[in-house]
Amino acid sequence: MSEHNIARDVLELRLTGYRYGPDSFPMAAVEIYINGENFREKVCKQELPFAKREGHPEIAGHAPITPMDLYQSLHNAYAEEECVSIFGCGCGVIDCWPLDVAIEVGKNVVTWYGFNMYHRKKWDYSDLGNFVFCKQQYWSEVDKLLELEEQGKILFENFAISFDVEKNGWVKMNLRLSDNRCCLRLSYLYSPFDDILKMIKNIENGSMAEEICIDEEGVGATFSVQSTSNNLELDISVDVHNAGDMPDDHYKCRTTREIFIYAFRWAFMELEDEGFDPNYWDQHDEGYEYGEDETNPRETNTSFWEEPWFDYLQNDIVDYNPFQILHT
Repeated sequence: MSEHNIARDVLELRLTGYRYGPDSFPMAAVEIYINGENFREKVCKQELPFAKREGHPEIAGHAPITPMDLYQSLHNAYAEEECVSIFGCGCGVIDCWPLDVAIEVGKNVVTWYGFNMYHRKKWDYSDLGNFVFCKQQYWSEVDKLLELEEQGKILFENFAISFDVEKNGWVKMNLRLSDNRCCLRLSYLYSPFDDILKMIKNIENGSMAEEICIDEEGVGATFSVQSTSNNLELDISVDVHNAGDMPDDHYKCRTTREIFIYAFRWAFMELEDEGFDPNYWDQHDEGYEYGEDETNPRETNTSFWEEPWFDYLQNDIVDYNPFQILHT
């Protein structure tokens, strides 16, 4: 391929998170942007017509892979393999549902071409075309993956939170505090989401101490946040109060103020993407027909996500980067 008179594409690798398979918490992952466009979304649109023809539109698309896995593909494996994987499967095993690309490194440019997925050899990726990157810009971005790997560990491995929506008016609140994990079950009867949002907003505004109590049918918890002396870090503790004679459980960790907020932003983003709205929460499944003597919360309440604090949900979560704050 000639390297002369070719317009240069721009590669950008952004840190994000992804919950693989049955994992309770997100892991660090990488979104690939080419010329400012999310390439994974572009691939999904390309695959959708083929997936629909098979009667399974849900199989279109892939999962982002971890910074280290992508680094191994782009920095090492490309020189030995005909194609390397840049996306994988949502189960966490890349080869289960990969997207592969051939890479040619020239004197001044790096070219991506020949996109393919060996599980579906008849799916046509030719409309994706080829991408020609300036070699210097390309390798600078690939080398950044090692930094993203370290940042991901800080973001996702000390303090993490996620929510799993269950049936009949219950939500599991998963918490990781250092090496310990705990799970609290929340019900629509005592929805704590307003208290959680108030706590986060106060922390974001510099509050030195916050505490909320969650009481759910005999098992409750006290969630406490205390600023350290430098006001940049937070000591987080969760005390679970069991009913009867069962001993209490205590969990704690230390993290930064920005990462604490980021963890909740991530968890809220997942809830919104799943279509869950705390203000419309009751014991009925979606599609339930309310009787005349019942109240449909959708007819009386406004959406929880209309709160201005959630404006970030309209954009990519990566636009909120705590490392930009920490490094200024």
